[in-house]
Amino acid sequence: TLVEFKRSFLKKGGKVIKEIYPPLGTNDFSPYLAVLQSINPPATYNFYGGSDALRFVKQYSEAGLKSKIKCASAGFMVEQDVLPSQGDAALGIINAQHYSDALTNAENLKFVADYQAKYKKIPSVYAEYSYTGARFVHEMLKLTGGDTSNTEAMQAALLKVKFNAPRGPVSLDPITHNIVHNVYLREVARVDGRLTNKVIGTLREQLRDPAVREV
Repeated sequence: TLVEFKRSFLKKGGKVIKEIYPPLGTNDFSPYLAVLQSINPPATYNFYGGSDALRFVKQYSEAGLKSKIKCASAGFMVEQDVLPSQGDAALGIINAQHYSDALTNAENLKFVADYQAKYKKIPSVYAEYSYTGARFVHEMLKLTGGDTSNTEAMQAALLKVKFNAPRGPVSLDPITHNIVHNVYLREVARVDGRLTNKVIGTLREQLRDPAVREV
């Protein structure tokens, strides 16, 4: 993700001032945040997950950087697995992801409502992963009549599957077999009193694997 961000960013005329790579499991980000303070760039792009994401976002805000240096990130840094614990420290972070629980399409409204009713919490992107992956298998089995004895027939059927998932329209790329879907620009905000990633735009519609196609 960092490599692809940098490649696209530079291609659009952006300038990378400095790259900083704290090790996984960093508890104290203050030495790295001090470097940012001294450089004072207009924005930073960050990629952390899990407890690292929780600590980084909180410490970025506590260091007073959030009001001076715009914080941007991969969507995983502010997903629902950590966002409630990050609290207001995450407000305003700009990020990109192929899903948001705040999407207003009919499939997502139903998915979020059903998920909340069963699990008493908001679905994360990982929950949507599981649902959409299972739906691909379900649709494939419908096309094969439930027959799982022929691997090639199953693969061919999967490439025919297209449906509207909670994230939007999805299918599989016939060349890479990777998923084709939209990628959204999001901003952490409070909507109806709860923290979420408000969708503020669609970065790419039906994005295909950049490994074989130009970004």
